[in-house]
Amino acid sequence: MTIFRTIFFCASMFGLAGCATEQASNEVIEDQLSGPEFRTVETEQGVVVMLVNPLLFEFDSDELTDDSRGPIAYIARVLNTPGVVSRQVHVNGYSDSVGSEEYNLALSERRAEAVAKELVYNQVAAERVLYNSFGEANPVAPNVTDDGTDNPEGRTLNRRVEIVILNP
Repeated sequence: MTIFRTIFFCASMFGLAGCATEQASNEVIEDQLSGPEFRTVETEQGVVVMLVNPLLFEFDSDELTDDSRGPIAYIARVLNTPGVVSRQVHVNGYSDSVGSEEYNLALSERRAEAVAKELVYNQVAAERVLYNSFGEANPVAPNVTDDGTDNPEGRTLNRRVEIVILNP
């Protein structure tokens, strides 16, 4: 009878997929984060989540924009859902190429830390969240155009933070 009550409790509170031993698939996580604000990519590590819109940071800033807090709070809600709540999260910070490599590495670390703190503020357990900085490495867009002139749109895209929901 006890097993029946446990199964009934899990099913009634969370649906059968929410029982403690059941992990949400990466596909389910990607579905939960589908929409114009996010882009997700499944990698060997897990699901990488990038905020596409709104802009997270202004040029040379590690302060989150007001418009970025809502989407980060939504990611936190997904991270706290049954089947996802047990997964570790890495927050990876990046910068554009303006400034020295050392400066950009420090700036990207502060950006990753800002997003990590916002996730924790939104009830993601601090012990689940680690952050890393990569500076201007791994740009997603060119920082300069083909003729060598500045590419402000590309630099904007490179000022980013990626949230990696690690595989179990």
